[in-house]
Amino acid sequence: LIFCGVLLLAWTGAVYYTFPAYDDFHYTGLVAKHGFLGLQVYHYLNWGGRLTSNIIIAAMASADLQWHWYSLWSLTIVAATFGSIGYLIKQLSRITTLKPWPTFLIFTVTLLASLFTIIQFLYWVTGAVYYTTGVIGTCLGLGLLIQREISKALWIDLLLGLLTILIVCNNEIVLLGWLQILATYTTLKYFKTKNLDKAMLAIIAIGIVMGLISLLAPGNFARQQLFEKSGQVFRTVGNGILHYFIFSARMLSIPAFVLIFRWRRELVSFAAKMLEGIPRREALWIVWLEWFLLIFSTSALAFWAMGRKPNTRSLNVMMFYYWVMLPFILWWISQVWKSTTPRWLSFADRVLSQYWIPIFIVALLSSKIVYTLGKDYLFVFAPYREEAEIKLTSLREGRGKDIAMGAYEHRPGTTFYHD
Repeated sequence: LIFCGVLLLAWTGAVYYTFPAYDDFHYTGLVAKHGFLGLQVYHYLNWGGRLTSNIIIAAMASADLQWHWYSLWSLTIVAATFGSIGYLIKQLSRITTLKPWPTFLIFTVTLLASLFTIIQFLYWVTGAVYYTTGVIGTCLGLGLLIQREISKALWIDLLLGLLTILIVCNNEIVLLGWLQILATYTTLKYFKTKNLDKAMLAIIAIGIVMGLISLLAPGNFARQQLFEKSGQVFRTVGNGILHYFIFSARMLSIPAFVLIFRWRRELVSFAAKMLEGIPRREALWIVWLEWFLLIFSTSALAFWAMGRKPNTRSLNVMMFYYWVMLPFILWWISQVWKSTTPRWLSFADRVLSQYWIPIFIVALLSSKIVYTLGKDYLFVFAPYREEAEIKLTSLREGRGKDIAMGAYEHRPGTTFYHD
């Protein structure tokens, strides 16, 4: 736990070494040109319908992205990410035997160490607003769904409705992922109670309407024209199906695999408890359909919009949703693949039950993200900050002039974004 706490502090401290990238300056220029409201119209018509993200980006750009402000925005994203995960785990502890603080530390560290890119998840502010804020909203929404099962209250449904609007207007991947979660939750509840949850149906309807407003933005179609292989039906469907198999395997890192292997029985038991009262056949189909649609929709969306596989920040979001589903996926596998336990698995169980902590620490240290973090603190962060301050000072002092910044000599792998 101490090791995990030190890693989280190190990742938090890395915000001190974050500085604006090209897109950050670009949005500052767009706000200066179009104004706060004008940027919303410009984006909706020319680039995309991510209304929630666009408002946040415009608000930050209006505050002038100087280097000291930028670290503050990055710190806000880190704090909101950790806080939302903590809230979700706190709510989970109300219906399970989880201990909130140890679970929070271990889960958060494993998540960050497993990301396809931590830069675009926490430290590149524009990318984090467009993607990570959707993960933050999903954590809060899942926590509210758990709270809704414990205590019925109108304010919970009202808050879920508002949160759904914000989530579906954040990003297309988050839109699809969150609506799938709400639909699955409502379907499972129907099989359990034989009654339709009208409040949830209303929330889903609101989400679909707002989602269509976001997806059908003229800017989405304008942006699609920039990619030669976009909009091809067979390419989209075929790659969506193919990448269901590819990403089902790629979503698990070595640290994640160690934890899942060690606690798989507890994860399966949790899923089984959540699925109590639902006929086995229906439960198997619902879980598999959610599993398939989660990966298929994310992959197909990228191939339809850009003609290529999802970028790394999209995969970060997909991975988070996949991990949310993981107990149910493990339950599905345990139901479909029933066989005697092989001897090597029994041996691995005995080893992990006694030595899972050192094995987990070694697995974390083997992560490229953790290795890069240590290397950056030792050799890169300090000279990078000095170099960045010189460049940004020249920008502030040269307002109204063309400034040639030149390439960075020092580029920390943890916080330096380049596309």
